[in-house]
Amino acid sequence: MKKILLSLFVLFFFHFSFSQEKTAWTNVEKPKFESLEKIRRSSLPTDYKLFQFDYQTFQSQLINVPNRDTFRGISNVIVSIPNPNGELVEYRIIEASTFDETLQSQFSKIR
Repeated sequence: MKKILLSLFVLFFFHFSFSQEKTAWTNVEKPKFESLEKIRRSSLPTDYKLFQFDYQTFQSQLINVPNRDTFRGISNVIVSIPNPNGELVEYRIIEASTFDETLQSQFSKIR
């Protein structure tokens, strides 16, 4: 019985530790605009979600993106981007450079 419980614990531990990939977007609490007179307008939405973007996390997700010219198959690099409804949508991405190879090697940080 102890072995079964131990193996279940280890299984759940690995499942939860590896399945929760860090996303570059985090929910931010809505600021209180009611007290600011200059902000009060009819075009201000009443129902919305705010997100904060972590560029470093996003950039670390892009390290192993496969190149479209040499890769065949389905990319395993998945990034999340919020949609207009405030939901994070996952996209599988590949690199599709628009530069010529010599120009791409000259400006390697631009992708």
